[in-house]
Amino acid sequence: YGDQSTVGCLVCLDDSSAIDTWEGTMVTAAVTFWVNGVVVNPPIGVDMHPPAFTLPLLVPADDELYPTVTLHSPGSSVLCRFHAKDILCPSREYLGVPDEHTVYAVDGSILFE
Repeated sequence: YGDQSTVGCLVCLDDSSAIDTWEGTMVTAAVTFWVNGVVVNPPIGVDMHPPAFTLPLLVPADDELYPTVTLHSPGSSVLCRFHAKDILCPSREYLGVPDEHTVYAVDGSILFE
């Protein structure tokens, strides 16, 4: 990745996947990353059957998700796009989101209904 790269992240919380654990109720968060419009494969060592472009994570069902950006390079700058009008996504199909799901931007605005 280099200067002027655009990184995107889509998190899909699947409430129907809820399971009870000793840590409380957990749901699956399917995370997909893009860099400059190209989907990034999950990291090496993540065993996925069948192979997919999403990274499944278990998260507490009652917790809120908050956007954060962490930079590990001095002198780096970042622009965060949190509103639907700021998102660089041409269509629902581009994200791979089924028609029955609403897609929200981080600020709660609706990207696709």
